[in-house]
Amino acid sequence: RPGGRLLLVDHVISTALPVRLLQRALESVTKHKGEYWTRRPLEDLRGVEVVELQRSHFGVLERVHAEKPS
Repeated sequence: RPGGRLLLVDHVISTALPVRLLQRALESVTKHKGEYWTRRPLEDLRGVEVVELQRSHFGVLERVHAEKPS
């Protein structure tokens, strides 16, 4: 809805190469159970403006604050 807020916290593909390689290896085993280590949820956001984006834990944990324009 216009003016609405969206707050997301998710694990995403790491910004650190060694961790990213480990995530890709794990995902080959875990994705059949619905666990995706290399997702990029920001690529799926449409019609909202990202107000704040924070990444922590080697870039694996992503926090997003987005809003839909009024």
